[in-house]
Amino acid sequence: MSLIPTWPTAVGALAVGLAAGAYADHTVMAGRVAKIEATQAKAAEARSLEYARLSGAARIREQEQAAAAGRVEQEKENEIARVRAAGAAELNSERMRRRAERPAAPAGGVPQATPACPGATGAELYRPDALFLVGVAQRADEQRAALAACYGAYDALK
Repeated sequence: MSLIPTWPTAVGALAVGLAAGAYADHTVMAGRVAKIEATQAKAAEARSLEYARLSGAARIREQEQAAAAGRVEQEKENEIARVRAAGAAELNSERMRRRAERPAAPAGGVPQATPACPGATGAELYRPDALFLVGVAQRADEQRAALAACYGAYDALK
């Protein structure tokens, strides 16, 4: 028999070993965690600076594109206003007022055969037909201006 029992000594040595290991692990790991946190903070700061730089550049580009689209839209509106003014001037012109009205349809509903067909050329169009065609041409020119604006806006954004 020994004077010092072995199991309490073993338990005490085990407890001291575990405490020393935990302290050493905590000390070593705390240094590593601090290094990782510092590296992550630097990376986050670099990302935020890059984000701010790219956001500023994107805002400038967006403003330039909006200005270009605004110019294209204004040009379209100006062209449509010009087309409408020209169409209104044509509708109110003396040349349009001098055009003949379409003759009334015969009572039987079938027109008589004529050797010449008046109203068959642009110069001989009856007034209602000419008014209609001026309106159609005006709408076509408006659509053409809108299409050109679409192409212009698309090209400005490229």
